[in-house]
This record gives sequence, structure tokens and C-alpha cells, in this order.
Amino acid sequence: MKTFTEDMKTFTEVMKTFTEVMINWVDTKVILDNTPIDKEGLKLVPIEVKEEYLKEWNESSNNFKVLTYNGELLRNVLYHEGGIGQYDTKKPYLMLLRYEEAYYDKKILKISKSNRAKHLKGCWCILDNKGNEKYICKETINHPYLVSDSCIYTINSKYYNIETGYCYGESYHKFETSNYVFINNEYDDDITKRGVIKIHKLDGTFELIN
Repeated sequence: MKTFTEDMKTFTEVMKTFTEVMINWVDTKVILDNTPIDKEGLKLVPIEVKEEYLKEWNESSNNFKVLTYNGELLRNVLYHEGGIGQYDTKKPYLMLLRYEEAYYDKKILKISKSNRAKHLKGCWCILDNKGNEKYICKETINHPYLVSDSCIYTINSKYYNIETGYCYGESYHKFETSNYVFINNEYDDDITKRGVIKIHKLDGTFELIN
């Protein structure tokens, strides 16, 4: 069994390798706690972001993280945990805040009487438990929600398949069992889809039951 020192050395070597291909906001220093590094599966790894970068993009926070899978960096993207129970790698899907460089519209700057257009925009992102990004909500005013233990998410009362993007319908109420989600899709433009839809949580198959 490897010692903690050996694990630290291995992890440092991995970090050094992927730092070489990362963009300039990432410092080579990694914030680690005093426990052995568990590199198996999906992990959120805390990092330090260069102060110059934060200042340039008008960001006061410095508690961002990157995603690794089995110790390897997945992509050059900053993430942050948000919401209650949305980050659980033991479940098929999870949700994180995903940050990207953005610019405020001139109208917003005029209203706010600010000239700081640059900022880091946080968008909700749904990922699978291997770290693959399945859905990115570009509209920051909207908030998707995961239907527990399923391949389904809902946003603005509409229900979607995470893997395919298929929209099952719109419903203001739902009923769940351990295996199924039931939604009342009564206002669909396609009258043949109106009624109660029974959706299998695991594979997303569905049927109209009335």
C-alpha cells in the first residue's frame, strides 16, 4: 500500500502534467487537505486561481475547483458546488455551477452605471458520474432540477431526458415512485401527447397512459 507521501508525490506529478495544458488562470499550487488522495472516480479538486486573472475578470471569490476522473483533469473549466444534494458522485447524475468568461451587455452596464463588462458567468451544468457534461443552462435566470435517481431533469415546468434532450412535456405537478415519474402533460400543442405520461426513471422510456 502506498504511503501518504508517495500518494502526494504521484498526485503532484499528475497536477504538474495537466497544468502545462491549462489556461493561465490556474496556479500550479493545489490546495489539499491532510487526508490521503483518493484518485478513483470523479473528484472536485480545489485550486488557487491567479489574483491577476481574478482582478481582470472582476471576480472576488477564489474557491473554484476543477474536475478530475481517476486523477486526470477532464477539462479546463472552473466549477463550484451549489444547491443541496446536487453533488453526489454515487448517483447517475449531478449538478454543478460551471463558470465561463463573459461580458455584460451595454444596457446592463448603463443601468448599473459600471464600466466593468468582464465577469465570470456561472451556469448550471448537469453531468454524469464520469464527469461528462450533458446539459448546460446558458440562461442564468433559469434553474434546472434533477429528478431524483433518474435520467430526467426539469426546467420551467418542462421535463427532459438528460441523455437525449427529448422533452416529455410540461407539467406543474409530478408524482414519483421508486421506478417511475408521472407528469400531467395537459397543455401540449400536440393533442396526441396530452394526458398523463409515465416515464421510467432509469432508461427514460415513456408511455401515455390516458
